[in-house]
Amino acid sequence: MKLFKEKNHSSLLVVSILVVLSLFLAGYAPAFENEPDGFRGITWGMNIKDLDGMIFVERSQASDVYRRIEDKMSIGKTEVKKILYSFYKGRFYFVTIQFQSHANYLNLNNVFFRVYGVPSSIDENSCHWRGKDIDILSSFDKDSGYGVAAYRYRPIYNEKEGGEDL
Repeated sequence: MKLFKEKNHSSLLVVSILVVLSLFLAGYAPAFENEPDGFRGITWGMNIKDLDGMIFVERSQASDVYRRIEDKMSIGKTEVKKILYSFYKGRFYFVTIQFQSHANYLNLNNVFFRVYGVPSSIDENSCHWRGKDIDILSSFDKDSGYGVAAYRYRPIYNEKEGGEDL
């Protein structure tokens, strides 16, 4: 009897085991492994004026949103549709990664599990890593077939939101 119908049985088994483990361990881990100091060479808090190759996209909720001219549109095996970099008062604090397909969602989470360890919380359609200063969220909407991952640097995010630790 086959337990999985998809091609990558070992990945699904690993994710299933990690889901179960995360339910038991999430309450005991105050931070995740390898908390990043930035994203793709841009450190948290870096000023937009110090970066080359960034194109302004829009102003949204008191943040200036940019994209990189020559950004690599993949993370591991995940094909990425769009990567957006957000700055508050000129300082880097947020990354949004947009992708399509459940396979890309699983691939991205496999990368995150390898790099950051077990998430702080997990459910059927999302995983959340909460570190000392960084939040990472990966989610997928089955109805639309689209997913998003985000990195948030809490010190600047909390400043933007009025000082609350969200």
